[in-house]
Amino acid sequence: MWFLFSVSYVFGVFFISILGSKLLHLWTHFFTVPASAFFLYLPTFFLFDLLTICIGRMLLAQSKTPWAWITSLIGSIATLICLGGTSSQLGFFLKTGGELDWRDAGAYATSKEGLKVLFSGSEAVIACGVGFMIIAMPIHGFVYRAFGAFLGAIGDNILSVYSYFRSFRMRIPGMQRGKYSALKNADTDLESTDTYSMDEDFRSSADNSFRRGGKNEAPTTIKGKIVRFFSRIPFFSWLWKITLALFLGLTLILRPAKPYDFLSITLPVSMLDVFAPEPDFCGAQRDLILNDFPFPALLNKTTWKQPEGDFRGWAPLADKKMSPLGEAYRNHNVDWLPEESTTLPRGFFRYDPKRFKGGYHGSLSAPGAIVSDHKCPQVSIHEKDPYYNPVADPLKITNLDNDILPTLKQALGDGNVKIKHVVFILMESLRQDFWPLQQGSHLHSLIMDLNKSDQEKEEANERLSWMMPHIEKITGLKQGFTDKNGKPYAAPNYTWHDQAEEGFGGINVATAYTAATMSTKSYCANHCGAYPMPVEKFAEADTDSYQPCIPQILSMLNKVKKNVSSSDSDFRDLQWKTALFEAEIEEYDRQEKFDAKLGFEHIITKKQLENDWRYNKSDVLYHKINYFAYPEPILMPYLKEFISNTTANNQRMWLSHFTSTTHHAWGLPEGYPYYDYVSHTGMNKKHDNFNRYMNTVRYHDGWMASLMNLLDEQGIANETLVVFAGDHGHSFKDDAGKEGTYENQFISNYRVGLTFRHPHLPRVQYDANTTTISILPTILDLLINSGSLNENDSHIASDLVHDYEGQSLIRPYKKSDGDRRAWAFSVVNSGAGMLGITSADVNWRLVIPLNKVIEYRITDAVNDPMELKPVAAWSPEELITAAQSSLGDEAAQWVSEAIPIAQWWVKERQRLWRYHGLSS
Repeated sequence: MWFLFSVSYVFGVFFISILGSKLLHLWTHFFTVPASAFFLYLPTFFLFDLLTICIGRMLLAQSKTPWAWITSLIGSIATLICLGGTSSQLGFFLKTGGELDWRDAGAYATSKEGLKVLFSGSEAVIACGVGFMIIAMPIHGFVYRAFGAFLGAIGDNILSVYSYFRSFRMRIPGMQRGKYSALKNADTDLESTDTYSMDEDFRSSADNSFRRGGKNEAPTTIKGKIVRFFSRIPFFSWLWKITLALFLGLTLILRPAKPYDFLSITLPVSMLDVFAPEPDFCGAQRDLILNDFPFPALLNKTTWKQPEGDFRGWAPLADKKMSPLGEAYRNHNVDWLPEESTTLPRGFFRYDPKRFKGGYHGSLSAPGAIVSDHKCPQVSIHEKDPYYNPVADPLKITNLDNDILPTLKQALGDGNVKIKHVVFILMESLRQDFWPLQQGSHLHSLIMDLNKSDQEKEEANERLSWMMPHIEKITGLKQGFTDKNGKPYAAPNYTWHDQAEEGFGGINVATAYTAATMSTKSYCANHCGAYPMPVEKFAEADTDSYQPCIPQILSMLNKVKKNVSSSDSDFRDLQWKTALFEAEIEEYDRQEKFDAKLGFEHIITKKQLENDWRYNKSDVLYHKINYFAYPEPILMPYLKEFISNTTANNQRMWLSHFTSTTHHAWGLPEGYPYYDYVSHTGMNKKHDNFNRYMNTVRYHDGWMASLMNLLDEQGIANETLVVFAGDHGHSFKDDAGKEGTYENQFISNYRVGLTFRHPHLPRVQYDANTTTISILPTILDLLINSGSLNENDSHIASDLVHDYEGQSLIRPYKKSDGDRRAWAFSVVNSGAGMLGITSADVNWRLVIPLNKVIEYRITDAVNDPMELKPVAAWSPEELITAAQSSLGDEAAQWVSEAIPIAQWWVKERQRLWRYHGLSS
């Protein structure tokens, strides 16, 4: 093992690290470029890696001088960094099938909880690192000598050219070929008492071969043989050198920049992204101001809509100027604000009469605040209205002018639907095709195919039939499981029995897309009815939502009414009490900061659980199931107390609950049974994560039943609207070839379960390409039209609901309005890399790159639901051509609209969230 301390071994590890990183990088993107182009430009992909390896070899040259010790130390440190980098890349690839982005990894490493996410794959990283070190053992001596000889040959050739033009090669002492081959291939840790000088071997081989043409004596050392090998191959003839140089030069110049420059990047350079500077905020702010809408013809004055009732009209201009209607909305003052002495909740800044005097925050601004409270003083509010203006929003399409769906209208109109309380359950990683899983679906067929024998298929199918029986009841979607003979399986063991009459139970949305595949951003969109920003991490916590969030709205309703708590009072006059319950950490990615701005009055999270007197480490419920959370049933006593206290105090309840068991790494409480839904043998863990996820879905189904039982036990089930929404989906290698939501384009990350459950609402299966930003306006619309708000509250809600971008899901969805499409966007984890786009009038779904080098990709969500035939390209122009060829002219036209719309939308979100503007 003594060789582990030799410079040749260190260089061998460095060589393997650089080469391994490049091979993995090329493999990841091999199928994204034409094979002919890939192999044509292949030599250019390795140029910077070759340069990096040569620098490493020079740093690790064998010598006993003080300078050599310093360079060897630098080279050793660089080797450790590169070994860690390559091991991390390969470990990440093995775990997820994706490519690690160093800037994103650096962002995760800034917090304790983020580090837990990174360390969740540490076993694979360590294994890969050990593997690289083992691979280096048998080859380090050869590659060390080979690159020494290679550098020596290059040095001699450079000197030869220099000497030729100066005509002093044979006259000036010390200028002969070989004299400046300073790299010694002697490694005293590897050799015996024999010493070796590159000068000697190179002069005896290369000089004699090239200059004198005489015969050489056979080299007596391995190092000499290596040098002689390099001296004899055609590479070292000037013809081949010139030809190779011309080829590399021409291919470097002529190849397209994207993606080939990206494929050529070497590991140390890519790792420097960790230290990439933040963008110029003032420059970015100017870009936002110049962000004109790309299709001004769609905003023709003939398409404008006049105000009617609570609707304030629609009259946008492409160049950001205000139309008279837009200016009227900007300057209007609502008639429902509380008394001036009352502090407004956050989120109502654009309604604040003091908004033009006290800065963006109006009456909440600090004393002495001025309008130019900007990071960039030259960009003032007067130059750009900082608030969201629905009248001036080019993309806004409202369906509030449509009548309520006939199935729901009578039930809402006759007073049978009473909504005294609202429970909002945000379900971690709950994908739409598991809400619930149905026999014969594409996912079900995939699971069956993953099981090999007929017996395995039958056993798996029976297990699937009782995996989520309560979700079937909640959604009203029949799973339809039967055995191979078409006979239904025995009924599962229900722990909750739905009391709703046949044909009642609420609205289930069949094709809902998440507004973000990142939990915190999705959490924000669901509670605020506002799209999150396509920027890294949860930057929304550092500012304020451009739309009032639901706890803020309920706080406003509380402020404008008397504090009535009599038991015989009309429930519509009672105060609202808001609460958040989650068994996971609230401090991850600044969620606690955002929650404080939302204004929850009562919060129970991991922090409160651990500080409570009931905390008991010996109880299995107090054993973590993943790096974030405890099992959700730990919350049950706290939920009971909150509901009991709220009802006892004659208050109305908004209860938000964020689940966590279905989060990676899909742990289960001790003692909970585990089943294989996809069979495997021995040590084969290929389908382990998929199996683990399905087991947590079964656990989640039981927890949903417990919550529904709790509402029954508390006697509030018939007066409670329960909203179930997935925060995002989760793809696996089994169905997508790539695991997780991080920069993943696969559709199962985007489609989520979404249900509005009430036992007196008729069953509706709602089919529209909507997003979760429609949740808030739908809740407001239900409260208004079920008669669950008093007159003043109804007036406020009726005014507010028109200001949201999302459409109401109790009315027919407007897929388009004239020539304008109803666009839907999904910010992709971790925020700034890519964006998902679809529209309600088409089947296509597009994912585009933002600040990452990623392909543009379009799929047909209906005709290719598993996205087996995606159409991809590296530029918008190429994608339009490819889409036209594969999907037709209509698809090409849609892509030509979708990309500019998305690029405009990205900057508009940053403007609305004041990402480059006012400090929070």
